[in-house]
Amino acid sequence: MGFYGADIGELRRLAQSLTTASESLETTRGGLQSTVSGARWAGPDGDELRGRWTSELGPALAAAAATLRDAADKVRTNADQQLAGWRSAGPTGRARRAGAGGGGG
Repeated sequence: MGFYGADIGELRRLAQSLTTASESLETTRGGLQSTVSGARWAGPDGDELRGRWTSELGPALAAAAATLRDAADKVRTNADQQLAGWRSAGPTGRARRAGAGGGGG
């Protein structure tokens, strides 16, 4: 019989990587915000870039960062659930045997 679940430590490392990537993207977005808004670029092309940044590009980066944060939260929750399942399995540590219910994964 196989087992359902994941390595808890690996899940926690993945969650941390996702969080770090989200923070990095937010930092990059903030830096670009300052650069784009502070650029001395007069004329229609500069106006177009600033308009696209405000309406499309900046929000897209913010949304990507939020998606990474949400994914990190879900992975952390899954790690917590894996740990709870492992602890509830008792001394054998066999909480999620294939065909024995469970879920998660």
